[in-house]
Amino acid sequence: MPGILYIYIATGAAVGALLRHYLNVLFNPTNKLFSSGILVSNILGACLIGILLAYISDNNNLDNNTKIALTTGFLGSLTTFSAFSAEIFLLLKNSQIVLALALVGSHVIGSILCVAMFYYITLYLLKLGT
Repeated sequence: MPGILYIYIATGAAVGALLRHYLNVLFNPTNKLFSSGILVSNILGACLIGILLAYISDNNNLDNNTKIALTTGFLGSLTTFSAFSAEIFLLLKNSQIVLALALVGSHVIGSILCVAMFYYITLYLLKLGT
């Protein structure tokens, strides 16, 4: 990976992280039930990856460094949900409905299970240390 690509990725990631933080600051105080800022970040990221996928498939004028800066850097930092959403969309677009549903289930259930499992493992390990 050429050095300039790292600069592209880092720049995109910095902008994505700052935007995600700004959305959290802006939207989280408006909803006490869940993190509205994260939801807005995920939905925005899904919208942007849709736009980017469409643009790239219809008009491949973006150089590779810019594509990676926007996808891996910016959208990867703004939300990893955009990459997941793009993958599911492409499966559905290609009529791979069963695979798309299996992938949604795997990601959602697997992620929730991992959060719960590592939460409780960490609590257990922290209690062992006291």
